[in-house]
Amino acid sequence: VRVRARSYAEWESEVSVGDVPAELYVELDRGVHCHGVVRRPDGSPAAGVHVSAAVSGVREVATTTSKPDGSFELMGLPEGRLDLVAEAGARGRRAEEVVARLGEDLTWNVVLPEVATLRGRVATRDGRPVAGMHVRVETEVPSSPYGARGKTDSNGAFVFDGVTSPRLTIIVEHAPMGLPVTVGRSIAPTAEDVVLWVDAVAVPSAVI
Repeated sequence: VRVRARSYAEWESEVSVGDVPAELYVELDRGVHCHGVVRRPDGSPAAGVHVSAAVSGVREVATTTSKPDGSFELMGLPEGRLDLVAEAGARGRRAEEVVARLGEDLTWNVVLPEVATLRGRVATRDGRPVAGMHVRVETEVPSSPYGARGKTDSNGAFVFDGVTSPRLTIIVEHAPMGLPVTVGRSIAPTAEDVVLWVDAVAVPSAVI
């Protein structure tokens, strides 16, 4: 049996049901109230950001969307360790683990990270574009988590939006999680194209 009520912590328990009619009495505890404002890096309010709370990353217990003034409110959260997440798609993501107590009024103000667009291409050393290569991007900065996957187009180009890390490793592969054909390290997302050179002998002729 699971009982939910606005502003109260969720109650859940297994109940044995026999042949004799019985009544169940449930006393709900005042839940955790989480509220705050989501802002862009320049300080302006960020509307339409998905804000959620989960119990230790296992089960999402509440979700909402930030209002035009960036404010949000999550009510009736359970006590204990909670994972709070503000997800804004290409505008970035913030997450934090908190420990909350029943009845607590918790303030979580969020500033979305700076984001950039990573543009690049894969080419052989004689300048021919390499299409259909798998590209994997990973952060080199633990405090700025980011990861993405994609493929080069017919011009050997790739684009990743919403990059939140200032320093990246770019891995080019024939297949996802395969052996790297080439690796670029300590790459900063900039407006200029990043070129990853590969040896022609390492690239099947079918993808050149």
